Amino acid sequence: MSRRSENGMTLVEVLIALAILALVMMAMLPSFIGYFDANTRNEQRTGAVEAAQQVVETLRRDDPAALPTSGSSGVQAVTIGSRQYEVVTHYCREASFCTATSRHLVIEVRLGGAEIYSVASVFTQLN
Repeated sequence: MSRRSENGMTLVEVLIALAILALVMMAMLPSFIGYFDANTRNEQRTGAVEAAQQVVETLRRDDPAALPTSGSSGVQAVTIGSRQYEVVTHYCREASFCTATSRHLVIEVRLGGAEIYSVASVFTQLN
């Protein structure tokens, strides 16, 4: 039996193996960062949708005729998970949808000053 097989790998072989491993890990790093960023954006958007849903559910309790016919609400702070979203409701941006018994609403959700989500709807009273 040769002396090399008895002693295991040499220091040079270990260093080469570590260098190859480091190169592979560096090549994979941008993918991990991209996946992390995409996951964070998806979490923020999901939270923004939920914040808008909470505001819509609150507005549904009101008679549409009692809602304003123009303008915007103040900023409402809605906390979802660990994030605090800023929600603003705009009334009757599309005037043709605003009648005595219906209101056109646009709900915008922001996080850190950037708009994450926006939804428009027409609230009407059903007979």
